Amino acid sequence: MRFSAGRFLLEALVIALPALAVAPLVVAGGPAVEAVREGVFDAFQRLSPRRYDPASPVRILDIDEESLRRLGQWPWPRDVLADAVSKLTTYGAAAVSLDLVLAEPDRTSPERLLRELPDGPEKARVAELVAGRSHDDRLAAALADARSALGVALVNDSDRAPTVKAAFATSGDEPSQFLHRFRGAVDPLPPLAAAATGVGAVNWAPDRDLIVRRVQLLFAVGQRIAPALALETLRVARDASTIMVKASNASGEQAFGVHSGVNAVRVGELTFATDRDSSLRIRYAGSRPERVLPFWRLAAGQLAPDEVRGRIVLVGSSASALSDIRSTPAQSSVPGVEIHAELLEQMLAGVSLVRPDYAPGLELALAALGALLAGALARLVAPAPAAAVVAASLAAMAAGSWLAFDRLGLLIDGIAPALATLGVYVTATVLKVLQSDGERRRIRAAFAHYVAPEVVRAIAADPSRLKLGGETKPLTVLFSDLRDFTARSEDMPAESVIRLLNLLHTPLTEAVLAERGTVDKYIGDGLMAFWNAPLDLPDHVERACRTALAMQRRLPEIERRLAQEIGPEAAARGPLELGIGIGTGMACVGNMGSALRFDYSTVGDTVNTAARLEPLTRVYGVPILVSEPVALAARGFAFVPLDTVRLKGKARFTRVYALHGRMEDCPPDFAAFLAEHEAALEAVMGREPRARRLLARLRARPEAAAYGRAYDEWERRLDRRVAQTAEARA
Repeated sequence: MRFSAGRFLLEALVIALPALAVAPLVVAGGPAVEAVREGVFDAFQRLSPRRYDPASPVRILDIDEESLRRLGQWPWPRDVLADAVSKLTTYGAAAVSLDLVLAEPDRTSPERLLRELPDGPEKARVAELVAGRSHDDRLAAALADARSALGVALVNDSDRAPTVKAAFATSGDEPSQFLHRFRGAVDPLPPLAAAATGVGAVNWAPDRDLIVRRVQLLFAVGQRIAPALALETLRVARDASTIMVKASNASGEQAFGVHSGVNAVRVGELTFATDRDSSLRIRYAGSRPERVLPFWRLAAGQLAPDEVRGRIVLVGSSASALSDIRSTPAQSSVPGVEIHAELLEQMLAGVSLVRPDYAPGLELALAALGALLAGALARLVAPAPAAAVVAASLAAMAAGSWLAFDRLGLLIDGIAPALATLGVYVTATVLKVLQSDGERRRIRAAFAHYVAPEVVRAIAADPSRLKLGGETKPLTVLFSDLRDFTARSEDMPAESVIRLLNLLHTPLTEAVLAERGTVDKYIGDGLMAFWNAPLDLPDHVERACRTALAMQRRLPEIERRLAQEIGPEAAARGPLELGIGIGTGMACVGNMGSALRFDYSTVGDTVNTAARLEPLTRVYGVPILVSEPVALAARGFAFVPLDTVRLKGKARFTRVYALHGRMEDCPPDFAAFLAEHEAALEAVMGREPRARRLLARLRARPEAAAYGRAYDEWERRLDRRVAQTAEARA
């Protein structure tokens, strides 16, 4: 088919509108698309987690199950925590951060015994004994001696303002309008909050599937900004007093008046690019035993100072009974303190995992281009190469998304563009199939009355066959003709003649089609059919022979129908006789004629041979004659050689055979008959003196009755040769 640029552009424009409509919808998506997108990013994290550095300056002092077994049920007396903070400080920890909200006094503290004693000398004596031994006071003193941070819980059922130790410097838009907002806070005990170097929020804001993918660094509480515990811990460890917050429309941020949100947070010399709500995506390294120090080892004096010297130590719990268990993209359940540790490690290592501002625009462009490409391919290119190109483009989108994550730490969604591309490709392919089916139905309707159904189906499957041209291939060709048709029909009205032909050709055509043959044409009372085109049939010779035998078997039924529907005059000339000739060999088959009208037909020497064999059935008095290649190729059939003749228009002699029937239907002594028959034929052909004797003995066999006219022909040939010999001698 000639390429037409105009057609290509028109087809592309037909695809453009739905493609450009589908792409934004898919990219914008909704909860379902977002869930798929995040699921892919989660899979990336599992495939390529952040490389963990064993020398990382972050450790977790874990209140694990073994520590609870050794030190007793939680909550422990606060002097246990005080001793731990003091030891960590002595060992040189850079900062100690308690992932705990210590909002109530210690119930195990000795001074609480005073509340249960009545006033009097006994109470005064006990007061002297416990003076200065309050567990909360001891913990406050330990916190004051360390670079320490405590947790605060932000809530919406309280108006109490949180304790905030950090100072904030902001530039650009007011950042609090973009932050996750709470009404109030549950603060640590005032003495503890006053003693700690920093106080940070322990809150999480997981996604709708409750997976913690990102952590907010800042929160809005009333009119104040509160830092997250990890950010506050980092500030304390860096001995920084101020947290810098840069929002949209700040110096160097080209927002052009659009309030796009928080852009970056800075602590000391460290700057972190954030999402608009100040959140950071965590690229998880996963749980690592090197990161965790069991609490009981510190309490038992089994922790070496080098294990914490110069490191940030987060005190938290992995015990399931304390209910601080979360889900992350890397693991289904991890302690909350481990998420704080992962965030701190990432911030200190300078690792980032960012979904850039340009990501939606890039994804939209990819989706639109992919959809246009898929639509154009589906409409204009063959299915196999189109599917290959679309599959390659989908693979390229997936690979690009993966490489952006793995090499650059960028979250570029390849799923939404791929869905848009695939959706348009499938839609365009379905529409093309429906359109193609419509064209095929129109072709079948137009040609079903003129050519064989097999030809219709072949043309419908490949409309390009509706053009002039052909191919040379092995074919088996059959010609049939009703004997004495002219005499039988001369006294019949024209309508009855047409009816006779219809009643004749319908069952004969059914016999051809039952063996998957192609009816080439009807020639009055004659029929031409062939096998092995347009469909390839390895057993095409056998199929033609079965068809010829089936045609002969249908003659009695045709006679009965003629008598019923036309009348006795249709059978007045005696029983119907059908002559059939079959040839096989190479022939040219295809559409032949003119550009205005053509037929699917075949030409060649094979066709001529079959056409010449059919009239010889009258000469030899047999219903079916075949050429020697047919007799040699057809398996399971019995053939009887009749003569070697030179067919009209051919220079070479051809041996012809009668199709006797299927081998399985022949009597047991058929082989003996065939041997005698062949011996007699060879004697006749060789003008042997014994020819007449062999022929006379052959006629005595019951099988010979079917070949009486052929034997008569042999006798006449012998007589002619005797006469020719006598003339030559005279």
